Amino acid sequence: MDYTRYSRAVILFEERGREFAAEPKKEMKGYLRVETGNGRGAFRCVIQNIRFFPRSEYTYQLILFGKRGERTIHTVVGTIPVTRYGTGEVYLRFRPQDVDGEGNDYQRYTAAIVAAVSSKNRKEQLHPVLMGKTGHPPEETAHVGETAQVSAMRAASTQAEEGQMQAEGQLQESNNSADRPQNALQQRTSQSSPLTAEKSRENYNRFYNTYLRNVCRYFWSVCGYYEEIRPFQPDPFDARWLKIANPKGMFFVSPGAQHFSAKYGHFLLGCRQEAMYYLAVPGRFRKEEQPDEGESGFCYWQPIGQGERDEETYGYWIAAIDGESGDVVDPFAG
Repeated sequence: MDYTRYSRAVILFEERGREFAAEPKKEMKGYLRVETGNGRGAFRCVIQNIRFFPRSEYTYQLILFGKRGERTIHTVVGTIPVTRYGTGEVYLRFRPQDVDGEGNDYQRYTAAIVAAVSSKNRKEQLHPVLMGKTGHPPEETAHVGETAQVSAMRAASTQAEEGQMQAEGQLQESNNSADRPQNALQQRTSQSSPLTAEKSRENYNRFYNTYLRNVCRYFWSVCGYYEEIRPFQPDPFDARWLKIANPKGMFFVSPGAQHFSAKYGHFLLGCRQEAMYYLAVPGRFRKEEQPDEGESGFCYWQPIGQGERDEETYGYWIAAIDGESGDVVDPFAG
């Protein structure tokens, strides 16, 4: 298969293990979106109504199964974090030509499974929770046999164990930091220097970055509810675009962006292979119509269609959001 050309597919999951349902009377469901292009690939896995384990007794792993000749192959793609509300979502990159590092092409894999893996007992069998077919040739359809099950179980439980150790380390760090406010307060009251107090302040900017990234991901997880358009000819970003005809849904902290999206009744959200998101606000190529004079990130203007770059032509002011860090960056970065 030619992985240099952009391709997109969606795998729908069917439930396999009712004992892992968050609400027994509701259906467990989810999907796996697969995108490839330029020799790279990305998985977006979304699952719903999955049981949450507050002590991480079980973790959920995305595993691919397939066949190479007579041999069953598998690869543990990664861990799917699940919230206490029973929802999970993860974005994972992969190499389509070599998914597992052993030369196995993605086309060899015919089944995708979300499995519950015990974090306490490495000998416990995997528990398939959801399963979907990749749509690859049926003659390669994989049967999850005992050998593959044990092998996958070891690999998955190792990842689960590593994830648990990391989580416990973060929890320990969090517990240690719980004493810091009191210590910092004691330090501030015992020292009169305002400079000392200033240095002890925590920076919470990362919350906004995470918020921006997650909102962008959410919009694209429900992209079927919005109109997909092609506003630019040609498109300098090589992105897919959604028209959000709800100005109140503007999630970007920018008075200018909120004003012009309300004035024109919409804004656009673009995505380039989930590595970069673009927020576009209607406006003409005029300083007074540039949101916040570019200070909030809207530093590039693009005319609609094949329009000219002049003050009377309508177009969009565009800001870019890094798909991993959530940073507001130069639109042509990366």
